[in-house]
Amino acid sequence: MSRASLTQHFTSKLFRYTIAYPSGWTAVSGTKRWTEPAGDQPSVDVFQSPGKARFVAVSQPLPHGWSALRWEREVDQPGSLARCFPAPGKWKTVTVDGHQGGILGGDYGCFFTKAVVVANGRGYLFTGQASPTMDFSGPTIFDEALFDQMVASIHLTAA
Repeated sequence: MSRASLTQHFTSKLFRYTIAYPSGWTAVSGTKRWTEPAGDQPSVDVFQSPGKARFVAVSQPLPHGWSALRWEREVDQPGSLARCFPAPGKWKTVTVDGHQGGILGGDYGCFFTKAVVVANGRGYLFTGQASPTMDFSGPTIFDEALFDQMVASIHLTAA
């Protein structure tokens, strides 16, 4: 995909970030705190393309006494897809609003590309999905250039 024009802007007071997203996409705000990695609406913000692709964003305060590394290790369990969920030290690096994090997925068979970052006492997940289900009828990886653009537009807001 060529560079998209990120003309729409969204602020999530619940999950404490702002982001730009493409024109024609629909933003649906989460309405309750996120408590588990497999969460979906209403506990995540969803940016839905006119097609199947979507971008999902969420954050939560770090549990009392947890380090950033512990949160990163606990937030997504690898299960049988170790290629998609490597240990934090093996993640591809990403910078989100000046904070270093990692990328998970982004490979065929993973069905997602996810930026994970800890900042301001919160853990954040930003996930691109080519389809919200494991749909093999189209692309199985979220557009990398669009993912990078959206992540680069994120501003993490303080408590």
